[in-house]
Amino acid sequence: MKTQTFIKGDNRYKVRALRVGTNLWLHINGETWVIDQKPKVEKKSNKKLETTKATKADIGDAGLSEIAAPMPGKILKVNVKQGDIVEAQQILIVMEAMKMEYSLTANSAGTIKMLTCKEGDQVELHQILVKVAY
Repeated sequence: MKTQTFIKGDNRYKVRALRVGTNLWLHINGETWVIDQKPKVEKKSNKKLETTKATKADIGDAGLSEIAAPMPGKILKVNVKQGDIVEAQQILIVMEAMKMEYSLTANSAGTIKMLTCKEGDQVELHQILVKVAY
């Protein structure tokens, strides 16, 4: 991770940057930004675009909420175990990323169906950490 300080007029900006795949993560004065730097590829074709209908298999199990890592980081604390009943907005996991702590909460009340991490684990961007059935 690179850190740089910028000054514009009377304002000072401390910027931390980390590249993960095609994403550039920026932490600027307490806010985190993600810039997707995938090149846009346009294909010219005379074919019509095909559309597909989503099926239950594509969507996943109905009544199941997945909590994923919002960025690469380290798991500091896991407050639940499989089978626990949780309330909406209850803090399930605390992780550290870019020298900041992030609390991951339950979207709704339910039961922990799957837990895929433990304290000390390094996790990747969008890695599923918890599944909650509601």
